Amino acid sequence: MLQVRQVNLEQDKSQLLDILQRNLPDLPHAQRFDWIYRRNAAGPAWAWLVVDSASGKAVAAASVFSRAVWIDNRILRCGQVGDFAVEAPYRSLGPALVLQKATFAPVDQGEFALI
Repeated sequence: MLQVRQVNLEQDKSQLLDILQRNLPDLPHAQRFDWIYRRNAAGPAWAWLVVDSASGKAVAAASVFSRAVWIDNRILRCGQVGDFAVEAPYRSLGPALVLQKATFAPVDQGEFALI
């Protein structure tokens, strides 16, 4: 069974970096982690993992990065989806849809105006 859970940027950092590096190897994830996930000028990132409950292994990840966006003469906090990765054996519609739905949580919780 696959379960989605929000990432704790302190406790889950290595698990998130591992899945990103395996699936998106052209980006320097470890080098940019603090800058884009923790010290983003518009606020910290949100991230989720899909975990295979049988093995306890993370098999997919997605992140939303905070952005300040000028809309209707106001600056609003919005989100940009990025670092979307799914392990090859799990690349079916299920994990991707679960992650896509999770990325709307900051809007649903009133943190972001839009994603």
